[in-house]
Amino acid sequence: MTAAWVSRAPLAAAVLCLALVLTAAPASAQDVGVDGDDGVKAGLPVLTLGEWKGSSEKPRVAIVASEFSGIVPNGGVGTFYTALARELSSAGHNVTLLYTQGTRSHSSLGDFGDWRDHYASQGVDLVPVAHAPHYGSSYHASVSFRAFLELSRLHDASPFDVIHFPDWQGHGYYSVLAKRLGIGLEGAVTCVMTHGPLRWARLGNGESLYDPSDLECDFLERSTIRLTPNTGGGEGEGRKVAGSNPVDEIVFFGRWEARKGVRTFCDAVGGLVAVMAERGDLNTELKVTFMGSDRGTIEGIGARAYVESCVSDWRAIAEPSPISRVSLLSDLDSRQAHDYLRGRNCVAVLPSLFENSPLSVFELIEMGV
Repeated sequence: MTAAWVSRAPLAAAVLCLALVLTAAPASAQDVGVDGDDGVKAGLPVLTLGEWKGSSEKPRVAIVASEFSGIVPNGGVGTFYTALARELSSAGHNVTLLYTQGTRSHSSLGDFGDWRDHYASQGVDLVPVAHAPHYGSSYHASVSFRAFLELSRLHDASPFDVIHFPDWQGHGYYSVLAKRLGIGLEGAVTCVMTHGPLRWARLGNGESLYDPSDLECDFLERSTIRLTPNTGGGEGEGRKVAGSNPVDEIVFFGRWEARKGVRTFCDAVGGLVAVMAERGDLNTELKVTFMGSDRGTIEGIGARAYVESCVSDWRAIAEPSPISRVSLLSDLDSRQAHDYLRGRNCVAVLPSLFENSPLSVFELIEMGV
């Protein structure tokens, strides 16, 4: 532990204690302005493009991204776009997902064909976009160009009404450029979600852009946003559901990275343990869980090794420890993570140092966590 741990721990512990107190307090639907238990109200109205255009044809929507839930077990972009695809499909839209990792599956539950069948059962088409290297071009630029070619092929056969891209990795660059120049994707509305570009992610982890391919990716991401017309969204309602049972588990929810606040979280739990030991609160059933990807490094060591070191430090503070169990869950996909959170009296902590409203917040609101 460093001096910074000592200086930040009391304040961080107080924040965690306050979170425990507030979350444990029961609330009713009337307290939070919820109209019964009918679920989260959509932030944007469900309006089909057929209604907008005065047509009875089913609107066609394409979503281009390098991750979708299942085939990539976890990730904010994939979780968000998969939820969007399912909602649009259930509302009567024809939805096509263009997966920019080709036929590569990161899931132990099935290969690309299995996940294509899975999405087809929900009325959603999963289409691979294979990487085709181009001389003098980086990986992401080549993928972006290939995505444009595949989109154009599908659009020429049956035009899309709306095409979605995240800014991340710049895989929509050539498509929005062609649209801006009037040489492709005629009639389609292009939408870019500003989720989190490479430079921002590296900055949050105390890193920098390392090589020319990073600079090229940075250009692709910035230009994808710059070339897309800026439009506003609607206002919606949300809900917050608090349970009547006291919280007995604290869950770190997110990637185990410096920018996601892992160090702050570990310092806070260490401070909380010290406070509980000082008060003699050692016979508790408090549990701590880390949930998310453990890829990457923190302070020069692997993320999992860093977390395990912090856990050892917690246990050295008091014997017996007020923490009855620590779980490191790095291999859950989005569905498994959601099932875990719904089944426990937990509070999810997202101590991100750089994000003002990460997509994982919307996941938790939808679950009532």
